[in-house]
Order: sequence, then C-alpha cells, then structure tokens
Amino acid sequence: MVAPMLPLVIFLLGMYDVLLTPEFIKWMDALDSVTADRISSVLDRMAEGNWGDYKALSGVRGIFERRLMGRGPGIRLYFCRQGSNAVVMLTAGDKATQQRGDIVRARRLRERYLQN
Repeated sequence: MVAPMLPLVIFLLGMYDVLLTPEFIKWMDALDSVTADRISSVLDRMAEGNWGDYKALSGVRGIFERRLMGRGPGIRLYFCRQGSNAVVMLTAGDKATQQRGDIVRARRLRERYLQN
C-alpha cells in the first residue's frame, strides 16, 4: 500500500519553485524573528538559482545540505530536487542536532514526499 503524497506549501516561484514541507514550516515557526528572516532570505536566493554553500550529503542519495554560518550554531537546511525546477525543503536543524537525527529525518521525508 502506497501512502498518499503529503501537502507541500509553495513558498516562492522563481527560477526554482521552493516547496516547504509541514516539518520545515514547523521548524521555521519555532525560530526567533531574526533567524526566520535570515532563512527567508536564503529561500528567496535559492528560488533565484543562488543556492549558496550547499553540498550533496555523502551516503544519502538525492539529499542536499545548505549550510548557514554566523552567530550561534551553524544552521543546516536539508532539501532535495523535484524535477528540473523545484526544490523541496525537507527539514532543518543545526550542527548539534545533525547527527542526532536530522539527516535520518530528511531521508524519511524525501521518501514520503517523492515516492513517485
């Protein structure tokens, strides 16, 4: 039995459509306003094709990590591509939570949202 695809929220339409999972939105809602504004700016730039400091995760097919450095712990945004012009923001965290489940959660979310 295949689970139905879960809803994605379209954040921005640009060179790339930036789609947000409910998990990503929940994470953003818990941020302070300065950090949330910073993340929104990053998403704006991603929609225009400027993905910044990102890399494919080693050993995790199809998932990328966008790193944000600055004050406090380094923020990590986990995303995947959907087709040739969409980016799905799966989940996020910081360097401290990365090895405690962020990458595993991103892998599960990718499987759930992109099961086609």
